Amino acid sequence: LPGVTWHNGTFYCEVDKPDLNVTAINGEVDKPDLNVTAINVNAELPGLCGLPFGPVSHVGARTQCNSISAEIEEVNGVATGAFDVCFYVDDDLKCTTPVAGMAGGDKKTVWCNCSWYPLAGAHTINVTVDCEDEIDESNETNNTLLKAVTAVPHGLKGNSWQDGRNITTLQCHPQDKINLTYSVGNSEKAGGGWTVYYSNWTQSDLSIPDGATIKKARLYAYYNWDKTPDGNVTDFFELTFNGDAIAADVIYTDTKHPSRLCNGCTIGMCSYNYPYGMLAYNVTGEFITSSDNTAVLTNSYPGGETGMTGMLLVVVYYHPDEPGRIIWINEGFDTLFAGVYYGTDYGVNSDEATTYAPFEDCVPIPMAEVNKATLVTITNHAGDTPGSDKNRLYFNGVLLGDGLWSPYMGGTELGANEADVLTHLHQTDNAAAYQSHIPAGGTSGDWMEASNAFLILEKKDEIPCPADYAVYQANVRDP
Repeated sequence: LPGVTWHNGTFYCEVDKPDLNVTAINGEVDKPDLNVTAINVNAELPGLCGLPFGPVSHVGARTQCNSISAEIEEVNGVATGAFDVCFYVDDDLKCTTPVAGMAGGDKKTVWCNCSWYPLAGAHTINVTVDCEDEIDESNETNNTLLKAVTAVPHGLKGNSWQDGRNITTLQCHPQDKINLTYSVGNSEKAGGGWTVYYSNWTQSDLSIPDGATIKKARLYAYYNWDKTPDGNVTDFFELTFNGDAIAADVIYTDTKHPSRLCNGCTIGMCSYNYPYGMLAYNVTGEFITSSDNTAVLTNSYPGGETGMTGMLLVVVYYHPDEPGRIIWINEGFDTLFAGVYYGTDYGVNSDEATTYAPFEDCVPIPMAEVNKATLVTITNHAGDTPGSDKNRLYFNGVLLGDGLWSPYMGGTELGANEADVLTHLHQTDNAAAYQSHIPAGGTSGDWMEASNAFLILEKKDEIPCPADYAVYQANVRDP
């Protein structure tokens, strides 16, 4: 008979067998169940290693967009209609993203693109699937996932955007018969493993006239690829200048991002995240005008674990034969890079890869008395040549040119440029800007570090009075 089988002397009806694939329990049709299984930050830029980025709160802070994405799934094997996914950060709604529906057992990635502009610090991301309760689910208690994250400054963006630092005015030398000279001497780049680094400056390197009085002598030592576990190789540096031990006046550093812990990520922001930097030494009292000057830097860290970019000696001197000048000395250290590097997109555009050197702490410039204005800028590793348009220099918003720091000075990897900025000078609020620039049709700018800026203003020559000036004055005086 249809639906009947015979086995071992017994009839069995097929309709009597239990159906294990039931679609109803107590008369209720199975319902879908939606879950959030993962929350990711900046997943479209793998080079950011899932890290959120934002500036430290300060005047002039410029936030940047971060994307949030969520992995959602339906776990009961039941299709759904349309619903929404809500993205919150610190209880603030950032996106409501519609989903047209899901097949049973389906998985999707849902995006909240470029809608979160955090400041550095701790934040909580909340993603809720079916946040408007449009789907009748078998379990309504498992729709939300929380993730705690910490936003950090992005080291390849300009520091003035990220944490308030810039190439800051150390000193403005007021109007006097002074001049500034600088030289790398015979310093050279050096790879890791060195224990003693030596540099010498002859009298001809600096060309200081006889009888000059030294107002300031400042030595800069630039290092790179600090591979020490704690990023503190400078703790193991000791310097002598002309035989005298000198402690560093200031140490400047920068990295791709401030955290040395990357949660297992080995690309992008977390690969080769080694500090680069600059040590500044005040050697005014030890500087000798009548002979060579010698610096010896020793590194006691086992194996060296860092490279050297070079040294620069900067001297401001007074001499009665010099014209009147006003001189600013700015210093700092800022790593800049825009675009894609060896296939990794670091999420930085040209505007963001810009740092500034504002010239401050002086009285307003006597514009009518100035006939020469020279901007001197120093960079590390800005090796792209003119015409590449991969790095740029601006003064008061005016583009001075590109590739201006090539070739390097001597055997170092330091570039210097001197630019006439008289026609762009303002009475106050002057500033230079260094930029890693993505050229038209290109994908990347120059990987570089900005470090020093000097602004030198020279007064017009004083016109001597004629020998018969007193007679002339008497003749024109009113009776």
